Amino acid sequence: MVFQRSSPAASSKRYRAHRRICGLINSSGKHLLALINDILDLAKIEAGRWQLQEADLQLHHIAEDALQLVKWRAQGSNAVLENTVNPELETLYADERASSRYCSIFCPTR
Repeated sequence: MVFQRSSPAASSKRYRAHRRICGLINSSGKHLLALINDILDLAKIEAGRWQLQEADLQLHHIAEDALQLVKWRAQGSNAVLENTVNPELETLYADERASSRYCSIFCPTR
């Protein structure tokens, strides 16, 4: 068995690559969990047991979340994605789960 010692630069590069991959796995896991929760919410709607959980929401933050869903598709291209929703806008009184579902519908990741 032969052991090779890697240089600190190679180790650092590998570390950054592993951190990026771990970040993608974490992000994908969160997205999968959100999809599962959406399916469960749809089952509640069909069963007539859906209850709104209304709260004050910032439209700018909702747009930012939607932007994050599609940002990866623009990487490596000339496309520029920008959140132009004014953060100074008044709050929106809505169900956060429902508003994130609308973002998924209007900003598909496929």
